[in-house]
Amino acid sequence: MTKKNIAILGLVTVVVVVGIIAFWPNKKEKEEVVEERVMIPSQVVTDFGSETGAMDIKLDKEQYNEVYLIKDLRNSAPIDKTYFVIDFDYNINKFVVKLKDVRRGGAEFEKWLNDTGYNVISKEYFQIQ
Repeated sequence: MTKKNIAILGLVTVVVVVGIIAFWPNKKEKEEVVEERVMIPSQVVTDFGSETGAMDIKLDKEQYNEVYLIKDLRNSAPIDKTYFVIDFDYNINKFVVKLKDVRRGGAEFEKWLNDTGYNVISKEYFQIQ
């Protein structure tokens, strides 16, 4: 190796060592942690008589049957019959009935409600299209 190559190699080594020392993180940079505010929800005091916040409502037998049938039909949806399709739309909280045949679909839907016992459910829970 010539003296010129040794000098260049030495200079490159010095530049690399100085660069490493210059950009080495110090303790302050390592230990610096950004703290974030934590939102803790406050407890809402209600007078419902239970710790869950649920209201204790007594349903009569007709109301209970309607609520049970709504749950049962919602779990069964979608229902595809010859003249209509029933599906539950959670955005509007109603059963959407799409008639395949406009002339016979409505009558067949009413007959199906009576035959299955779902006629207990109020008509306000159905949206016929």
